[in-house]
Amino acid sequence: MRTPRDLALGWRDALLARDGDAFGRLFADDAVMVDVEHRTPDGRAARPLVGRPEIQAVAETWFREVGAFDYVVDEVLADGERAAVRWTYRVTSGSTPVELEGVSWLACRDGEIVRADVHFDVHALLVAAE
Repeated sequence: MRTPRDLALGWRDALLARDGDAFGRLFADDAVMVDVEHRTPDGRAARPLVGRPEIQAVAETWFREVGAFDYVVDEVLADGERAAVRWTYRVTSGSTPVELEGVSWLACRDGEIVRADVHFDVHALLVAAE
């Protein structure tokens, strides 16, 4: 059975492989993912992605739309039910390189992620897009 640490590193591996199917398989069928980048229509709050199919579909769309990127796991702290992942993401937006540092909090059960909360400085992305 996959441990929370295995799931955290599997997340990294799926991103770097740009593999939406592998990313989706990390999650329980009824998982919830809250990523500060996915917003409600008014932009005021993070919009939860609910269920493996939606999480996987959003990942697959993102892989098609984003250019080359790097995602480095800087540190994983894990126990039997959770993993906290400190990471660095690098991408070029237009001609501007962007580096983001963030933290993902994974709640896990039975070898799957049941909730993922992803936090980073969205402002850095907005500034790069200007």
